[in-house]
Amino acid sequence: MEEQFFIRFGYNQKDPFIALASLVIGFLLYLGIYLSPAIKEKLRAKFGSERGLTAWVIMVKMAGFILLGVIPALLITFELDKSLTDYGAGQMTPAAWSWMIVLSLLILILNFFYGRRPKNYNTYPLIREKKWSLGLAFLSLLTSTLFIVSYEFFFRGFLLFSCIPLMGVEVAVMLNVVLYSFAHIHKGMQETIGSVPFGILLCYVTLTTGSFWAIMVTHIVLSLSADIFGFIGNPEMQVIGFGSASKK
Repeated sequence: MEEQFFIRFGYNQKDPFIALASLVIGFLLYLGIYLSPAIKEKLRAKFGSERGLTAWVIMVKMAGFILLGVIPALLITFELDKSLTDYGAGQMTPAAWSWMIVLSLLILILNFFYGRRPKNYNTYPLIREKKWSLGLAFLSLLTSTLFIVSYEFFFRGFLLFSCIPLMGVEVAVMLNVVLYSFAHIHKGMQETIGSVPFGILLCYVTLTTGSFWAIMVTHIVLSLSADIFGFIGNPEMQVIGFGSASKK
């Protein structure tokens, strides 16, 4: 399989080092924003406690989108002089459609029963406002989608596809899963451990289908359904709009 990657992608030995460097720098900057109490407090002081937290969540998601999505895409285009299709952005195959449909349906079923429980709705959605406008709901779903698109493009696209020719499939997948798991450590041990089998599955589907589109959509379904069912299950949250309409 490694030889196929050499032939297909016109492999350059600097690819994995640029990918790893952009991950380290990008994720450290992302963590700096995510973990900075000063940024959060400034936003709370400016917008109030509840709306300040909302502004912080949106900022974090957009920072991830830029650092793990936009900048790596620019590096691929201008520094490596390649196309995003060289890193898993190819066409959807029948196998990819099958994986996407099966996994998405399974996730929806699981989140339908689990997502409305306190353990989920006390965490998701990350925006904790009690009264949601339709605009806020759209902004939350949009920024979550952009963040996951960049996340999957980077981990199961740029990083995975650039490392295989140098390291081989097994080592490249192992490195990918370790780094992917480490990227969840700031969210707690449960998500960090859970990301290991999930990361292996995502790499497997990506390599067997030749693109990351199926797992990108699956990951989006996972995130958005957790937010939506968490919102539905939370007795303190409601939608305002269309007069006095709400979920209650």
